[in-house]
Amino acid sequence: MTRTLPQDNELVRTVSALLQNRGFTLSSLDLLGDGEQLLLAENELFILGVGVTATLDDLLSLHPIAASSLIERVQERATGAKQWDVYLVLLTPEEIPEDGEAFLRLASINYDINGVRRIARASVGADVDSIESALRTFLPLPESLDESQLPDPLDQLQTEMTIQGVSMEDSARAIRVFRLTGSLQDV
Repeated sequence: MTRTLPQDNELVRTVSALLQNRGFTLSSLDLLGDGEQLLLAENELFILGVGVTATLDDLLSLHPIAASSLIERVQERATGAKQWDVYLVLLTPEEIPEDGEAFLRLASINYDINGVRRIARASVGADVDSIESALRTFLPLPESLDESQLPDPLDQLQTEMTIQGVSMEDSARAIRVFRLTGSLQDV
């Protein structure tokens, strides 16, 4: 029985491209002779086994075999300090039914830390924003902007003061005094 989506699936391709673009090296991990594969993604901080399924039921049935395979793989190779930063990430585009039982089953996966940590997410779309949200824990922080590209917080404060009902004249005077003295005591 095949639970994981094929490599040419749009969601799988987008997950792979996003991880690769964020500095992960990709390979695959065969699941205990099952004929299925996890996407194996590794960077200097994490080792991820990523499984993408079509349905929530497939995700739930994939979980035990994927966890066992990933644990076995980590034990076979010297991972050093990264042995504490190995995650099984299971994703599905299917929505969680409102009965509550499926939510509890997903939560039980997320709180199971035997051998590897786990993150299971439902309702993951094939768009970059949805996938970034699901994988945010592992993605590097965005590059910081050059200070010259940042908006002036005092200009933003003056705009907000005006929106909140302070007259433009009073908000401009308060900002001008603060720029000159570093204080609002004389306003």
